[in-house]
Amino acid sequence: MKHPLLLILDADEFRTKELERALQLKGWSARWIGSADGPAVTEEGHAPSALVVNSGRGNASIRSIRAFRNKDPFIPLILVGENAMSFPMVVDAYIPHGATPDAWLAAITPFWPSAVQSQAQQEETGEIFSKYKLVRKIASGGMADIYQAEQLEPSGFNRVLVIKRLLPRRQQNPVFVKALLDEANLAVLLDHQNIARVFDFGVELGACYIAMEYVDGGSLRAMIDKAKELGITFPEPIAAFLITQAAGALDYFHRRRDAGGQALNLVHRDISPQNILVNMEGAVKLIDFGIATAANSAPDQTAETALHGKLLYMSPEQSLGSSVDHRSDIYSLGLVLFEMLTTEYCFNADDEFGLLEKIRGGIVRDIKKVKLGVSKPMARILSKTLQKNLSDRYGSAHKMALDLKSYLDHLKLNSLESDVIAFVKMLHDVHPQTRAFVESRFSHIHSDTVLPSENINTSAPDERGGEAMVTRPAWILPTISILATLLAYLFWISINA
Repeated sequence: MKHPLLLILDADEFRTKELERALQLKGWSARWIGSADGPAVTEEGHAPSALVVNSGRGNASIRSIRAFRNKDPFIPLILVGENAMSFPMVVDAYIPHGATPDAWLAAITPFWPSAVQSQAQQEETGEIFSKYKLVRKIASGGMADIYQAEQLEPSGFNRVLVIKRLLPRRQQNPVFVKALLDEANLAVLLDHQNIARVFDFGVELGACYIAMEYVDGGSLRAMIDKAKELGITFPEPIAAFLITQAAGALDYFHRRRDAGGQALNLVHRDISPQNILVNMEGAVKLIDFGIATAANSAPDQTAETALHGKLLYMSPEQSLGSSVDHRSDIYSLGLVLFEMLTTEYCFNADDEFGLLEKIRGGIVRDIKKVKLGVSKPMARILSKTLQKNLSDRYGSAHKMALDLKSYLDHLKLNSLESDVIAFVKMLHDVHPQTRAFVESRFSHIHSDTVLPSENINTSAPDERGGEAMVTRPAWILPTISILATLLAYLFWISINA
């Protein structure tokens, strides 16, 4: 393609002769249009290589962007302006207000189609990449391609693992390179059975990559989609079993310290069904720590802040671009749990801006209205997890896990682990008998119990350093009161005898 098409929407205020000439000299065919013209352009059959949108005119541009993404879901979206944080769609790059023509070119160059074409030529099964053989592509996201691979060893023992390789259009962007490097560096500090391990980081032919643990199974995203296809939801005990593991991994991550014993105060920032894997034995593996940062770090005002996390799984404070702590991840995990139990998103709105308003306002759907028959303990766990006010949420992922475990212990399901394995395998194969299995094993379950977080007399020690409350049997205070009254009466008799 000699002159790739660059569509620029609602951005005439940024249009200058110098910019137009710079785009032309670099081979771009730039077309400046208004939002009203967007759908008409799609009907003309044009296939733009990228969209540039004025972030200050988001309301007007959404319909046009939708029209283009209906034709090409992966068309790059580049924001120009100042309001990147408020934009409700996935953004690939950002051009700040007042940027020079050179800055424009730097932002759009990674989306030149020849780079994508060269990548497509390398994706044949069996490609040798560094010391790995790429077996098959598992997924492709906005940042990287994911491959199942084999590590080639001279001994002939080839370990199966996963290669996460930056997309060609990201390889010259220092923000994405840094995100992958940060993920690799952070992985050195993590050693938990429910966190996927990272083995290697490197650069090959200009492409940054990490090699990580292969999980024989799939993501919760795929599992939820398959459950919806079968017309079922996750049984409460199975959802609780899986989310308990994820909460345990999060608690470990939140409490991690550096080599000197200093608390890192880490926040994952991207807890979503895509980043929670489940293997065929029902074990959870948390992944994707590329945008994890220390809590209470200064909000990033750059373009890439708009990329942090997935909007539908953000806490209110994260969606507002405010500083976040570990409780933001807990909120996100609650949104995942809600979706497992209903196969529906926790937020419901008619359009993107209504959705953003509900997310920022913490206006979640009531699980009792979405899923009839949800147990009282599970409804209370979700309610506490999804509180807008930070002080009303679980104080740690450990406390959320304790409530989920208490709920499961109360059910006394001796075969739960084997049932989880059976459910995971049947869901993986989209087995037609999955519904019958769920109904036969879990339809009779009803539960109501006091959860540890609700029992003021048995508060556990706070793992973040707080002192435990003293446990007192309920009969002590009344007994002391009676004895005190009796002693006072005997004393009165003795002095008046």
